[in-house]
Amino acid sequence: MAVPDTNTFSLNDVRVELGLGSTASLSACFNAAVETKFDDDYKGAKDRLSNFRNYGAFVPLLSVSPTSRTVSASSGSFTVTVTSNTQWTVSESMSWITISGASGVNNDTFTVNYSTNSITQSRSGTITVTIVGGGQSATINVTQSAATGQTTYSVQLGYGTSHSSACGFAITNPGYYYLTGNANLFQASGIYRNSSGTVKASAGYYSDGGAYRYWNGNTFSGNAGLCII
Repeated sequence: MAVPDTNTFSLNDVRVELGLGSTASLSACFNAAVETKFDDDYKGAKDRLSNFRNYGAFVPLLSVSPTSRTVSASSGSFTVTVTSNTQWTVSESMSWITISGASGVNNDTFTVNYSTNSITQSRSGTITVTIVGGGQSATINVTQSAATGQTTYSVQLGYGTSHSSACGFAITNPGYYYLTGNANLFQASGIYRNSSGTVKASAGYYSDGGAYRYWNGNTFSGNAGLCII
């Protein structure tokens, strides 16, 4: 059923379509109406009976592809295709995901961007596409794989903001760190706070007591030398 697509329909036709009683006013009809059921050719400012012409004949459609996606632990993106005949918006509540093109009309696409997962546990969340003015929605479930652990070597090192403090702490107050590539500080490729090699150590100087080496938070730099206490 729908309100007739003519200019001779009555207020009672609207009441019947909306399931309202025979005394419902035009204002009550507008309050009970669903935005997406108005015909765009007639809905106007929604302040007169003629705006209800062909109301209910339009059926909003919405589907997405893919409806689920598993991605690697590394950062990246993928495209979602939306099939629709009306306006829609995209929402999500995950800190590791952002959306490019978060609204659209009819058939279109948007991009899901995801950051690197640095922990050894997978994570997941849901992206929701919703028709504007209506309750119809579609979801995309996203799962990101856990970070792959590295072979690490547990060592005791001194840490400081200068090479002298790092050398001193290597003797008086060393801490446990995890090297990758080699158990020797000068041959290692990275330094981490956890045994799986996914959480990088803070930038600064590190020392095994005999020598020091500077780590910028991502890689070892050229600042290195012997400790002179």
